[in-house]
Amino acid sequence: MHTFGRKTQLHMKRLITLLVCGMILSWAVAQSPYVPPDYYPNDVPLRSAGFPVNEGQVMLTNGDPATEVAYYSEGLSPQLFMQEGSRMSFVIAAVDTSAGTEDTLRLWPTKWARVEQWYP
Repeated sequence: MHTFGRKTQLHMKRLITLLVCGMILSWAVAQSPYVPPDYYPNDVPLRSAGFPVNEGQVMLTNGDPATEVAYYSEGLSPQLFMQEGSRMSFVIAAVDTSAGTEDTLRLWPTKWARVEQWYP
């Protein structure tokens, strides 16, 4: 039977102690709960999206009511305007606070195909 020297035994004890401490530490870290970062602090209000019925509150750029708009979105960007016949329009507004600068509206109209065209 081989006997180890005093230094070798001391190194082995230190190595075993280090391994046991490392295992306990890794187990303790693995058991800690994950806390995700807070991207929206309490001072920033979160808005929910809604689709109210247009009862004359949506206006065209010339001030006339947009009667062809049935529903519109609130709290979304880009804003969504829904019309009869599965037509929708996405609008992004670039609004400037200066009265001398014109505001810009970008419109993307869409029209969805009927389901019967896909599934005969």
